[in-house]
Amino acid sequence: MPPVLILTWALSQLGYAGQSILVADRVDGPAWVIYQRQGSEQWDTIGFVPGPFVAMELPLPQGARAEDSVGYLFPDPLAFAAERQKSDPMPYPTDNDPLRLSQHLRKPAVEFGWDFARRSVRTGAPAPRLTEPQGPIARPLIYVEWSPRPAGGRTKFAPQHRWALTHSRLVTDDPARPFYLEVNGRPQFLLGVNAVVPSDPLREELLRQRLIELWRAGSNTVRFWAGGSYPSERLLSTCDSLGLMVWQDFAFTGTAYPGDSTFRAWVRAEAEYQVKRMAEHPSVVLFCGNNEIDVAWRAWGWQKTYGMSPADSAQLWANNHWIFDELLPSVVAAHAPGRAYLSSSPVSNWGRPDDFMRGDNHDWRVWHGEQPTSVLADRVAPMVSEWGVPSLPGPSVRARWTADPATYMLSYKGLGLLERYLRSEQAWRGGTTDELADASQRWQSKVIRRTLRAQRRARPFCSGTLIWQLNDIDDAITWSLIDADNNPKRAWKAALRGFRRF
Repeated sequence: MPPVLILTWALSQLGYAGQSILVADRVDGPAWVIYQRQGSEQWDTIGFVPGPFVAMELPLPQGARAEDSVGYLFPDPLAFAAERQKSDPMPYPTDNDPLRLSQHLRKPAVEFGWDFARRSVRTGAPAPRLTEPQGPIARPLIYVEWSPRPAGGRTKFAPQHRWALTHSRLVTDDPARPFYLEVNGRPQFLLGVNAVVPSDPLREELLRQRLIELWRAGSNTVRFWAGGSYPSERLLSTCDSLGLMVWQDFAFTGTAYPGDSTFRAWVRAEAEYQVKRMAEHPSVVLFCGNNEIDVAWRAWGWQKTYGMSPADSAQLWANNHWIFDELLPSVVAAHAPGRAYLSSSPVSNWGRPDDFMRGDNHDWRVWHGEQPTSVLADRVAPMVSEWGVPSLPGPSVRARWTADPATYMLSYKGLGLLERYLRSEQAWRGGTTDELADASQRWQSKVIRRTLRAQRRARPFCSGTLIWQLNDIDDAITWSLIDADNNPKRAWKAALRGFRRF
C-alpha cells in the first residue's frame, strides 16, 4: 500500500556522535523505520513499530555516518488494518467500530469513536533520538517505603524517593470488605476519578494540573482508562510525588483480539515496555488487563449479535485468555513484582444483586439501565470503579457546535434519555440549549454530591469510588467534570467538596 506520510532526518540532525541505537518512541504508527546511506538512492527497512504504545530500540547499520538518513514510512492506518483483517475474517465484536478494524491496530480505542468522542484516527511521529544500548537499571542501595495519600486526608507528603518500594494486593476474602486494595500492608479506600490520557501533550498537561487540584481536595486515586493513551513519565512522576495512587489499565477495551504470532509479538513488546517503565513509579499500585471485556463477553450478547459460531467463540475467547490471564500477569510478575494485577474490570456493570456483594462494579444502572439516579445511593458496591451521569459542556465548547445538540450526544441512548431524566428529577420543562446545559449541569452536580455522600456512609463495606469521568477530548455531551476547553462543570466543585468530606 502507498505511504501517506514519510518523515526523514539526517543522523547529523539528531546529534549523531557514533551512537548505535535509534529509539523510535511514541510513534503514532504503524510505521516502518527506514535507513539510507549517504549517496545511495535505496532505503532499507531496519525495523517496524506497531504503534505509540512501545518504544522500539533499533540498531543502526554498521558503518553508519552522520550524513546517512533515517525515516519513518507511515501507511494509511485503516488500510493497514484492513489488510490484516483480510487474513483474519473472524467476527470480532466492536460496538464502537462498525468496520471492525480497531482490534488490528495498537492505537487508542477512543480514536475509533466512543460514547464521549467522535471517530478520529491519527498518524504521525515525534522526532526520533539516538542512544547507546542500556544495561540493567542501577538502583540505589537504600530503599524507602512510598506512602499513598489517605482518602480525604489533608497531610502534605514530601516528594518520595524515586526508587521507593510499593507492594500491593487485592483482597477478596474479607466478609466485611469483599474487595479492597492493600498497599504496603494497609487497606486503602480508593477515592478519585477515571481519566482519559490524551495523545496531545498539551492536553495531558491540563489533565496533570487537574489531578493536582483533586489531590488538594483529598482525592488519592486516578484510574487511567484503557481506551486512551498510556501516561507520560511527567504525569506518573506527579502522582509519585503527591502520594496519588494509579490504577493503570492496559490498552485493551471493547472487543476481542487476534491470536496470530505477529499480534502476540506486538502485545508482548508493548506490555514489557510499559510495565518496565511504570514499575519505576511507586504510585502505580494496580495493573488491570482490560476494560469491560470480561463482563461484555458474559453479559452483552456479543456471540449472538456478531454471529459467532461455537468455533469462532472458542477461538476468540482463547485469544483473550492468552492476553489477560497468561501474558499480562506474567509480565507484571516478572517486571513489577509485588504489584497487584486484575485481569478485567468490572465483575458487573448492571447491578445484579449477587454482584453487589463482590468485586469491583461499573455501576451503570443509571443511564444504560435507565434507572433513577437514587439507586446509586440506595445500594453501593464493594468497589464502584465507574459511575456518573452526563451533562452538556460549557458555552465556549457549545459555540463550536454546528448542529442540533442531539448530534453531540454520542451515546446510543440519545439526548432523549437525558431530557427524560431532567424532566423526572429536575422538573425540566424544555427550553433553549443554554437552559438545557444549565439544567443538565445542575442535575449532574446533585447526583455527584448525593452519591459520594452515600458511598462515604457505606464504608468499610465500600472500599472505593472512581467517578466517570474527569476530562473530555471532544466537543460532545459527556460524563466529564471538565469540558474539552478545560472549563469545569458544576459537578467539578461538587466532587471537590465531596472528596474533602471523606
